[in-house]
Amino acid sequence: MWIWLRATCVPLYDMYWTNRGIEEFERMFGRKPFERHGFAEVMPERVLALLREEMRKTAVHFGEGRVNPSTIACTFALIEERVTGQLPSKIRTHS
Repeated sequence: MWIWLRATCVPLYDMYWTNRGIEEFERMFGRKPFERHGFAEVMPERVLALLREEMRKTAVHFGEGRVNPSTIACTFALIEERVTGQLPSKIRTHS
């Protein structure tokens, strides 16, 4: 258990699942969230407001007890779409 805790520790409380959501986004779209062209000009306060709004709408899947990483990744994609007006591109599949 201690090996896993050391290997997966995060500096802020309750960030583990958010970090997993970022990893899931990278797996799905081949890049980190919020790094697409045109996103740098967006005010962080707007992004945080959208994140709060969208996270209130998410569902905790049965048996999970929390929002899972794929839901977090899709929420990030939705925020990108709302800010830029474009769907995240380059959806990656295993083939």
